Amino acid sequence: MIKPIASFAKARWEGIRASYWFIPSWMITVAFLVGYLCISYVPAYIPDTLYQNYIPHIAAEDASDLISAIASAIITATSIAFSMTLVALTMASSQFGPRLLQTFMDDRATQIVLGALTSTFIFCLSALHRISVAETQMLVSSTLSLIVLAIGVLDTLILIFYIHHITRFIQVDEIISRCYCEFTSNLNSLFKMTESQNNIHNVAPGMLVNGDEQHAISFDECGYVQTIDYNNLLVTNDHVIGVEVKVRGGDFVVPGQTVILVHSNKTLSDEQISFYRSCIVTGSRRTSLQDPEFSIKQLVEIALRALSPGINDPITAMSCSDRLTSALILLAEQQFPNEAIVNTDNDIWMKRRTYTFSSVFNTCFDQIRQAGSSHVDVMLHLLTCLRTLRKQLPASCSEMIETQVDAINSLISPELRSEKDKTNIAAAVAAAQTA
Repeated sequence: MIKPIASFAKARWEGIRASYWFIPSWMITVAFLVGYLCISYVPAYIPDTLYQNYIPHIAAEDASDLISAIASAIITATSIAFSMTLVALTMASSQFGPRLLQTFMDDRATQIVLGALTSTFIFCLSALHRISVAETQMLVSSTLSLIVLAIGVLDTLILIFYIHHITRFIQVDEIISRCYCEFTSNLNSLFKMTESQNNIHNVAPGMLVNGDEQHAISFDECGYVQTIDYNNLLVTNDHVIGVEVKVRGGDFVVPGQTVILVHSNKTLSDEQISFYRSCIVTGSRRTSLQDPEFSIKQLVEIALRALSPGINDPITAMSCSDRLTSALILLAEQQFPNEAIVNTDNDIWMKRRTYTFSSVFNTCFDQIRQAGSSHVDVMLHLLTCLRTLRKQLPASCSEMIETQVDAINSLISPELRSEKDKTNIAAAVAAAQTA
């Protein structure tokens, strides 16, 4: 039996792409190849007229000095870029929350800038090695000097861009926008578990028939559930009639905790148990692959830190509330996965723990409401957001909106001393209830 590798590869790729070594490593490799081509082939194909009229003639010794100076400048610029990156990461961790570090590390511009600077230094080393060879032709030294000079000018522009980029990137509005964009970019894949296939159908949980034997599958180590391969859990397996998935994306599992309960008519083999265990990938941190609350909780964490006494920035909390409101409107248009499904090709059923719109809705508002109870403007803004949701969401969501409105009213009303604030809150509550 072949173990599923798609989910494992997808989870590992999520960690690789959010690293500072993957893209720079590839760019350094490309720099080696480009350097070899430039040294070995480019001078041989340069027309004499181009060389005589447009390429400055530079001797090997002078070219070596020029390339050495550019290499020294580039490695200095690289250290500055790395220092700026570490400062930005430190500030993001302390002010916005350590879980926001993944958003910073996933920034493609930062990875490409670091890769461009380091690969330029490698290219300069390759050029110096070639020029140091005895009897280097002036055509070779002149061509390499011109190429390195052009790359040095380009790296200067890249460094200026990076300073602008990192300055803009650490602004709170930009961070909030990136968290929201990460949520929207993953929205289409969050709920495509198995229902997109024609042979998968929803069923009522009460219609599922248990097997003669039940096998609890667990892990030996703790970790967060990153991906679950629902498709492979429904494939034909000897004597298996159904599986119960006890966890969902983002859950933390401890050693010995049952993650899958397999219903079968006979005892499972060790190979089958290993197969089912490999269908769930765990890691040291949560990811957004199958966790709709991941980006939601990032926005909530920014809002909570903004409302802390040490920062006291209610404007940021209100900006997060706006994004959360928009996220809920988009989520309401999605089809949340059913609790129980069956594969009609082999009659294998699955019962799983899934996310619901109600749980995501409460995640958006509960903690912000509790932390912002001393800020009248934040409570007024939350009521405005709930009023917007009442207008945009289906009528089936009215009850949970009403619950949040009542919770805000009961939480802040005893704290009000100003008649103006009482009037404003009462008007906002009435508007949210009748919108």
